[in-house]
Amino acid sequence: MNDINIELLHNNTLIKRLQLLSSKINNTKFYIHSTMIDDDFRRPVINQYFLYLSLLPSHFVLKDSLLVVSIKDSNYDVTMYTKNDPISGRNYKNLISPIIKLEDISKFDKTIDEISLEIKKNICEMMIIKDEWEILQIQDSINITLMAFDNTIDFINNNNNYSENNIESIFLKTFIDNNFEVAYSPIIASSFNASAIHYIDNNSNVSNNNFLLIDCGAKNIFGYCADITRTLRIGKVSAEHNIIYNIVKTAHDNTLKFLNENLNKGISLSDLNDYCVLTLIDCFKNLQKIDGDDSWNSMIDVFNRDYVKSKNLIKYFYTHSIGHHVGLLVHDLEDLYNYNTILKEGHVITIEPGIYFNKEYLVNIPEIYYEIGGVRIENMIYIGYKYNNEQSDSLKGFIMSNYEY
Repeated sequence: MNDINIELLHNNTLIKRLQLLSSKINNTKFYIHSTMIDDDFRRPVINQYFLYLSLLPSHFVLKDSLLVVSIKDSNYDVTMYTKNDPISGRNYKNLISPIIKLEDISKFDKTIDEISLEIKKNICEMMIIKDEWEILQIQDSINITLMAFDNTIDFINNNNNYSENNIESIFLKTFIDNNFEVAYSPIIASSFNASAIHYIDNNSNVSNNNFLLIDCGAKNIFGYCADITRTLRIGKVSAEHNIIYNIVKTAHDNTLKFLNENLNKGISLSDLNDYCVLTLIDCFKNLQKIDGDDSWNSMIDVFNRDYVKSKNLIKYFYTHSIGHHVGLLVHDLEDLYNYNTILKEGHVITIEPGIYFNKEYLVNIPEIYYEIGGVRIENMIYIGYKYNNEQSDSLKGFIMSNYEY
């Protein structure tokens, strides 16, 4: 019997996906590392996960918050151990059947570092391609997230003074009321705060006549995530606000168009990011110069005259990449999946261009842009031939979160 170690980011994926892998590799003992087992055991769908396990001709060990699973023919034995005290570990006999007994944990002594690259590649490929059931789960989380945006808009339209925390509470309440969790720490950023792309303090008052950037997503009971960002106008914003917003929207729409024009030729997230950068540079060429502001005017000249310097300069405004895969993790397989890999049917990605005016990176720009803080628009895209009632003869990127304010 072979011994193989596998490091996975989420054991929901493990249980769902290894049933497919087992058809390729028989008589193998897997040692699987996960630190999220405690969270998963609180899920009401645990019986379904063990149904998956019962189909596998293998033995499994989840190490850290230790779960030992031995599969013997059609029966399986399960014991849940806490990390510090394996003897007094919790036993989920009410959730799991037909047989539960204590296992000798000392015999499982393999380390995570002994992982097989070939198996890692196979699991990665299976995780990254979503089947029809998984797409429905992701859409489920998207729909609740959009409901939370609706609730937020209603609140904003009926209130004058409120904080970022008030907005966050609306999202959390919407999720909890519908039996969802939050997929990641919400970003509720007003004005200057939006210049930090991962701002999570959410403790400032929301300023009027400015932008409010909201980046939040739900996670359903099966662990599938949504990731959506909108930048809302609060009150009446300035012409500069609208110009920056339209630059980001142009980058978003043009990048999606570029994706669909090139999917069947072969295109990667890296290609999409390069195209987004070109779009942003073209838009920055048309920014208005300001009389007497030599620094700002010189910057605009760079965008118009020097392409190489423009590519370096835009990085100070666009401080992340165009997107990522989404699934059981918000950034699905970020450490495992190649950013240059060609996009294919079954992939779910985000397109999320943004512009930020952060004083740490940018000095001597007009104060109005610092007040804008940042603008980001993020939608989730399914790569396939059919989505909902829409069908395409060629591979297409369908917007799963098609929603505008």
